[in-house]
Amino acid sequence: MSARRVLLSVDEFAVACADHDISLPIGYAPTVRAGAADADVASAADAARAHLNARGISGPALAAVAHNLRLIAAARILVDTQIAGGDHGLRCLIALDDTVGATLIHSGDRGVELSVWPATALPHELRRIVPPTESALALPSVRILVDTLISALALDAHGHDDAERLLVNETGIAAADAAELIDLCAHARGSLHSTVLTATDGGVTAVAHVVWVLTDAGWLGLRRSGHGAVETAPVTADDLGAYLAPTLAELVA
Repeated sequence: MSARRVLLSVDEFAVACADHDISLPIGYAPTVRAGAADADVASAADAARAHLNARGISGPALAAVAHNLRLIAAARILVDTQIAGGDHGLRCLIALDDTVGATLIHSGDRGVELSVWPATALPHELRRIVPPTESALALPSVRILVDTLISALALDAHGHDDAERLLVNETGIAAADAAELIDLCAHARGSLHSTVLTATDGGVTAVAHVVWVLTDAGWLGLRRSGHGAVETAPVTADDLGAYLAPTLAELVA
């Protein structure tokens, strides 16, 4: 089985869910967006249905789309990722079952991409949702107390020279690296938030969270490292799977 993908407008996505009684997680529940040419939401929905039919997404093809959406709605394991900043605003939901996975990428007015793929393709699916950067950071990995990082950023915001000295003293990194880390965190131009969710008897529970910061020089990953501390490290799209792998492995086992 190879990955199968279909692109839908926001309105096509909304009517596919509504007409097949598919309830997606909060934040992904679609609504029809009536444009200037449509008198109301009902006519916009009818136009979306007509467009689906004109594209050949009807009958068995539309049933396949609905089936893939149900995979996401009923999945035991979900990875909910939001990326903000630059030209890459999107929200992505990856659903994983024993043998199959599905991806729902919502890019605002740009539409929706729905994919289904073999479960073994998960690393590739995680990699393809991360916007690439032109370069990679050259910073070393640093373990730092969250309070220390916050204090350094506060000092830097108020023009104090002690910000770099604080990080050097607390982490042992070079002064130049401390200065760059402060600058990158203070002037981030975007972020990635990825949450692993699992279905339980009490509902959907978050079990892990990954945060990355998008800088002009590349992605900076933040990972929990003991009580009240994080590890910062340069990351690329290839690393998202590695950040999520320990949690996903526990859930799949």
